[in-house]
Amino acid sequence: AGSKDKEAVKKALVKIAAEGAKVEAWIRSREVAFQEKQRMLALREIERKKKVDRDNAAQLAAKEKFLQERQCWIDEMERRMEVQLDTREMVQAQKWAAAAAKAAEEAAAA
Repeated sequence: AGSKDKEAVKKALVKIAAEGAKVEAWIRSREVAFQEKQRMLALREIERKKKVDRDNAAQLAAKEKFLQERQCWIDEMERRMEVQLDTREMVQAQKWAAAAAKAAEEAAAA
């Protein structure tokens, strides 16, 4: 009876060891799957950040272009205003010159 009990205990221990090995293998497979998922998430995050950086760079370039165009428009408006002022000053100077000439004529005639 003693050797049968020993044999039964031995079989039970072998069975338990086999189940333990299955559990360990399952745990390792879960750990590997988890690590793979973490790696995929990290890669996805890197790609997302790259896309955000590209989008930000594109927005920045668009803003820069807008500001340059706006500055060109402002410069053109200032140039036109200067031309208008120069023209007005020239017209005013011509009027004054004409008035001075007329006054000189009248003074000479008197």
